[in-house]
Amino acid sequence: MYSQTIELKSLFKKEYGVIKFEIQNVIQDSDSKKLSVISFQNFEYNAVTDTRYIYLNKEELQVFASKLKEFVDKEKGVDLMFNVEGKYSLNLYPEFSSHITLMDSEGKMNIISKRNAKKLVLDIETNINLLNQ
Repeated sequence: MYSQTIELKSLFKKEYGVIKFEIQNVIQDSDSKKLSVISFQNFEYNAVTDTRYIYLNKEELQVFASKLKEFVDKEKGVDLMFNVEGKYSLNLYPEFSSHITLMDSEGKMNIISKRNAKKLVLDIETNINLLNQ
C-alpha cells in the first residue's frame, strides 16, 4: 500500500481583519512547491465556520495585488468589478466605497477595508519573491 506525506510550512502569514494571507511551502513526498493562500470566513455565517480558500501562483498573485491596489486607489462613488473565472472576484460598490468585497469562485464572500487592503498589497509586494525559492 502506498502512503503519501504532505507537509505544509508557512513562509509568511498575516491577518487583515477577516482576510488572511499566507505563503506556504507544500512538500509532498520528495516534491516541493510554493503557493499563496488567501482565506476568509464566509460572510454569510457567524455561528458556523465556513473558511474559504483562494490558491494563487506567483503570476496570479501579482495580478491580484495589482487589481487590489487599483481598487484601493479608486475614489468614492465608483462601481468596479474584476473577475478571474474559477478563482475569485473583487468588487467595489458605490455605497460601500471604503471596503472591497472579495468573493471566491462559489460566490462566498467577505469584505476588506481599503486600509487593510493597502497593507495586504504592500505585504504581497514585499514577500512575493518567497514563491521563487
